[in-house]
Amino acid sequence: MNDVKFVLQKLRRLMDMARDADDDFERAAAYAASMRVLDDLRAESQGRESESFERLRWSLAAILGYDVTNDYDNSQHFVWALGAFDVIERLFCRS
Repeated sequence: MNDVKFVLQKLRRLMDMARDADDDFERAAAYAASMRVLDDLRAESQGRESESFERLRWSLAAILGYDVTNDYDNSQHFVWALGAFDVIERLFCRS
């Protein structure tokens, strides 16, 4: 990965797309892209903050309909996703 900050910006945009997706195609595209980017970032993190990666993965998947919501609405999952993203962003920006 050449530019982690660039990838983090793209992931943040994918999070917005997940929140705003209107149809199955948009949800599938946001899911596939965000999971791929998360996998790449997780590999780059060398095992640090693995819980934050898992929280972000679960919340995005739940928002997009690819995981259970545990009876929480999308807005709550989005708040959790933002919190996890913030931890991940700080991990890379302080490295």
